Amino acid sequence: DALPIYHELGHSAFLVDKEFLLNLGAEVKAYFDDEKAKLGPITPELRVRRLEEMDDAVAYWDGLRLAELFCDLFASYVCGPANVISVMDLAMANELPPTELISDYPPNAVRVWACHHILSTVQKTQPLLEDAFADWQAYERKFSVTPNYRTFCPPALVQKLADKTAGMIEDRF
Repeated sequence: DALPIYHELGHSAFLVDKEFLLNLGAEVKAYFDDEKAKLGPITPELRVRRLEEMDDAVAYWDGLRLAELFCDLFASYVCGPANVISVMDLAMANELPPTELISDYPPNAVRVWACHHILSTVQKTQPLLEDAFADWQAYERKFSVTPNYRTFCPPALVQKLADKTAGMIEDRF
């Protein structure tokens, strides 16, 4: 019952240290700037569309979504597998497609994957977490992935955000 407290405590930490938002926002921008630079030879119309999609993706990762992801990761950093299991349980209970882009929150698939990603190898191999994560993966496979999710939440970006957040938490706490 106390796990949500650590997510909420993450909000306090995020608000107090403006570097969290600045660094995560810079990580998003740098990721999509790199992706833009990788665009190969394509028609001008397709280039314009892809650049607009990437600009929309940068805008998608606003301060509210970055704060929510930070707070999920903060709670996972502090509470370990218990928080990850809680995030998975909540995500499955609401029965939304895991990749659905909802309100001010990152998609549940992002939240679960990022929280699981920052755990240590020892934490990831705890039997209860392994079972719960297998259940999550089976749940995730029931849904199709939306095109906007693929553009806005690519795994490489989510990994960069999770790694950056974990590093900032380690440096400050």
